Amino acid sequence: MKNSENHLWFAVLVSGALGIILGVAWMDLDHQAKWLYDYQTLITGIAAVGAAFITVSAMSRSEERQQQRHDELMKLNLRADRLRARRAAYPHSEQLEQSTRRLEKAIAAYGQDQGQANDARRQKIRKMLSLRSLIISILHRESIVEAKDLFGSAMAFTLQRIEADFCADAEIFRMAGDYTTSTGGASDYTISLCDMSVERMSDNIADLQAFAGHLNQLAGYYGE
Repeated sequence: MKNSENHLWFAVLVSGALGIILGVAWMDLDHQAKWLYDYQTLITGIAAVGAAFITVSAMSRSEERQQQRHDELMKLNLRADRLRARRAAYPHSEQLEQSTRRLEKAIAAYGQDQGQANDARRQKIRKMLSLRSLIISILHRESIVEAKDLFGSAMAFTLQRIEADFCADAEIFRMAGDYTTSTGGASDYTISLCDMSVERMSDNIADLQAFAGHLNQLAGYYGE
């Protein structure tokens, strides 16, 4: 709008100056063609200014159209990013929070009785490993993976820690899983491995809760 007003005033000034020059030229005409010779430099200058004005106006309109296309493209990209952020957060953030709370309670229940019988220990280990598998499946959902390029540094680093420690196919988790399907007693070594697997899961509770919060923040950041 401001550019249009500037162009209008410029056109008025050029037209007024041209009118004055032509009026003076007509007064000095005196029925001779000498006026054209006397004013040829001024007339040429005014014509050049007019041509420059037309060029500048055309360039300005072209820049405005380019800016408009750029803004439209940015809106489309933002809309796509907003959709990816929401798909990553909902319902996965809530599912991750719920599963993490259940895992935290299961870990607390396991630690309450270190002298528990084998069957009770197996049942509790089995429940925790099942919750671990569920949490890993949530973190590997396609909508979360596709939104990784939207993650901030803190969010990306939190997920990296979870992937390296909680999701890694560590030997202690495999051996703890083998224990839950076995029968009979357990050696001190096996019990120690089970305790280590529980400790590993416990160490990641805070990161899992933090990542669930990051997912909600991501959706909020790209919200309307």
